[in-house]
Amino acid sequence: MKLKLLGFALLAVAILFGCKETGESAVAVADEAMAVSDDDFNTKVAVVQALFKAHEEEDLVKMDALLSDSLVYSPPRWNDNQWLGKAEFLEGIKATHENAENLKFTPGIVLPDTTAGAYFAGRNHPIQQTEPTNVGIIRAYGSWSSTNAATGESGSVKWYGLFVVNDDGKIALISGYFDALDSGGQTGEE
Repeated sequence: MKLKLLGFALLAVAILFGCKETGESAVAVADEAMAVSDDDFNTKVAVVQALFKAHEEEDLVKMDALLSDSLVYSPPRWNDNQWLGKAEFLEGIKATHENAENLKFTPGIVLPDTTAGAYFAGRNHPIQQTEPTNVGIIRAYGSWSSTNAATGESGSVKWYGLFVVNDDGKIALISGYFDALDSGGQTGEE
């Protein structure tokens, strides 16, 4: 009987230590996956930020280089949810550059005490288009401001966009949102 109790005790200790190692191993795997995801996220956010910077600088050549030739684009204005391509996106941006001055993107969500949290991605997004350890759609929040070139009137608009950066490091999808009825100055994608 003592031998059976000793056997059960040894088995319980072995299981306890075995579970601990498995738990630590699972944490290490999760940490590694998170690091890969963080690197992927930061790389993709840098591409989106470069696009915003090129837009502020009114540099269509730079913007074109950051976009995939197969870009699909859903503009913020109502168009019956029709997807457009790279040429239409750049045409709208060119029109903005012709009609606006002093383009500026201010990143972040406006909250009562601060403006914070400009870029998000991850499993909580309704559509995750890649493996769980990789980043799918980048969500960007902020405000665009500009001065109307014809009137000199300044304005700004809160803005939100979705971006997919492909394996070549180019933007392959853009879906933009803003309140077109309260857009102030000429600020973004027409």
